[in-house]
Amino acid sequence: MQRTMIAIAAAAALVLAVILAPSIKRQLDGTTDTYQAQQRLELRQAEYTAQLDNQHAAATAPGRVALTYAAIIAAIVLMGVVIWTGQDAYQQRRTPLVHADSYGRLPVSRRTVTDPQRAEQMLMATMATIQQAAQIMIAQAEAQARLAERLTITMRESQARQLPPPADERQAPSTPASTPSFSDLLRAGQINAGKGLILGYENGEPVSGTWKDLYSTALAGLSGTGKTTTQRFLAGQTALKGARFVVIDPHRDAEPDEDGEYQQLSKALEPLDYAFLCAPAATDAEILESVRFLADIGKRRVTGKESVAYPVIAWLDETTSLLSRSSVADELATLLERIAQEYRKVGVFASLSGQIWKATHAGGTALRDSLASVICHRMKPGQARLLLTSEDANRAARLDIGQAVLWRTTGQSQVITIPNTTAADLAMLAAPRKHPGSHMEAPAEAPNTAAERPKLQSPDEERVISAFVAGRDVSDIAKERAEGKSSGRKYSDELAQVNRVIRRHAAPKTGEAHAT
Repeated sequence: MQRTMIAIAAAAALVLAVILAPSIKRQLDGTTDTYQAQQRLELRQAEYTAQLDNQHAAATAPGRVALTYAAIIAAIVLMGVVIWTGQDAYQQRRTPLVHADSYGRLPVSRRTVTDPQRAEQMLMATMATIQQAAQIMIAQAEAQARLAERLTITMRESQARQLPPPADERQAPSTPASTPSFSDLLRAGQINAGKGLILGYENGEPVSGTWKDLYSTALAGLSGTGKTTTQRFLAGQTALKGARFVVIDPHRDAEPDEDGEYQQLSKALEPLDYAFLCAPAATDAEILESVRFLADIGKRRVTGKESVAYPVIAWLDETTSLLSRSSVADELATLLERIAQEYRKVGVFASLSGQIWKATHAGGTALRDSLASVICHRMKPGQARLLLTSEDANRAARLDIGQAVLWRTTGQSQVITIPNTTAADLAMLAAPRKHPGSHMEAPAEAPNTAAERPKLQSPDEERVISAFVAGRDVSDIAKERAEGKSSGRKYSDELAQVNRVIRRHAAPKTGEAHAT
């Protein structure tokens, strides 16, 4: 029974399956189609989404590129800032700097110092500030020195009025009034070509010597203390012995003073113009020409190209002023040093006159140390100490007019009195005078009048005439002046100039004057 029921149920199920099979198939087929349609829809949706993404990517690509580059640049800048900050902090920790800025203010950034251009500007500004401060300090020191000097002189004068003079000053040198004049000595035969120089008088006795007791001498003193008289006295004696002069006088063309008298060195020595080798120099160009002329004489004598026939003396006025002129100072200082060191050995000497011998205007320590002698008339001790010892400088401050401290080449010093010498006394030497003989030959005679004397020429012309009279050929002279060239425009110009000079000075009297 049970099996029957199972069979019936199975048969019923089969019938039902047969009946329902098409419907189930259709349902199954519908489900499959729906799934496929859904897949197709999803695929289209994905394609559309991809298309939209591609379009969006294409539209936003430049922005993304720019953003990428911006990010890279920002990263690089940020890295540079980090590195620079770290390095700067490290340098600041290692070498902290605090310096003044270009106006001297503190502090400044380290870049101001590490930057070469800024550092140079700051250095220049700092140096200018230091120089200004130094100038102020120097001015203050000079003012204090002047004040101290005035106080010292005042105290000494006060003590001198109250106390008796020291034992070494009670025997004061003779006064100018007790000393014979140049004309007295000339008439008495004490001054003549055959005797040595009289450098002055001490206690009424002559102080004799030669120019080798002077070499290069500094003639110092205040105005009106006797410098011009000393120059006349020494020049008159040396001219009598055949010396030749080169005069450098910056005040040559100055007007006479209120009394109608000329104070220039060239005027003081004018009666001896027959002994001048060339015209007195006044302008910078003339002074340089005379300096080179003297240097040429010294060089030729030292090298043996010119005989030492007579002494040559350079007379310089306002020497300290000349040594402060930039246009002539270097060559003049070189010449004076060579005269003091080597040219003096061949008869080239110098007399350097000046009123104010300041340390900054006296040619420098090297030149002042090379001065072999000093004739110092009255002047302030502070200035005299630049030329003399302190003791002699104090003596110079108390001298009378006409007296001087003589400091010789031997290192000895003494107070002397210079015989009064006028222009009329020098004019007496213009008369013919035979030279009895000395270690240096003098001219056989001097012209009597100015009309008989050759006209003074420039040092350049004198060099040409001297070389020609010495026997040198005109072409050789022109070649030397043309710096060794024997042809060309420069040589032709120099040859023409040499011929003009020789023709202009070829008169017999001129030739005789130079031949002597």
